[in-house]
Amino acid sequence: MSFYLAQGVGIISVVFSVQSFYTKKKEKTLLYQILANICFAIQYLLLGSMFTSLVCLLAVIRGIVFSVYDEKSKNVPVFWLLFFLSLISLNLWWNYEGILSFLPYFGSVFVTYGLWQNNLNVYRFCGFLNAFFLIFSKFVINLPCVSLRFILQSPH
Repeated sequence: MSFYLAQGVGIISVVFSVQSFYTKKKEKTLLYQILANICFAIQYLLLGSMFTSLVCLLAVIRGIVFSVYDEKSKNVPVFWLLFFLSLISLNLWWNYEGILSFLPYFGSVFVTYGLWQNNLNVYRFCGFLNAFFLIFSKFVINLPCVSLRFILQSPH
C-alpha cells in the first residue's frame, strides 16, 4: 500500500519539478522546487530511504533561505553554501545506507552549488548533473522520479 501511495506522491512531485524547470523567474523556480522537495521527502520516506528523505528536507530549508536573499535581490553569502554542504555531508555520515547514498549526496551538492551561483542557467546545468538521483531512483523503485529525469534530460 505504501508503495502505491509513494508513487502517487511522486507524481505530484514530478508536476512541481517540471513546472520549476520551465519557469522563467528564479523566485517561482525556488517555490516549485520547495513544493517538489516536500513531496519527494514524503515519497522517499514511504519508500524506506531516510537519508534521501532528509536530503529533500534539507533542500526545502535551503530553498527557503535562498529565496529570502532572492526576494531582497542579494547574493546568498558563501556562509550559507558551506552551511548547507556541511549539513548534507553530516546527513550522509549519520544516515549512510550503503554506497548508493553517494548518488543523492552528489546530486544535492550540485544543486546547492547551482542555486548559490544565482544564475538560472548554472542552476539548470547543475540540475542536469543531478542525474545521480535518476540512478538512485531506479534502485528504490521511484517510478515518477525516473520518468521526470528522462523528461527533463531529453532534448527540447
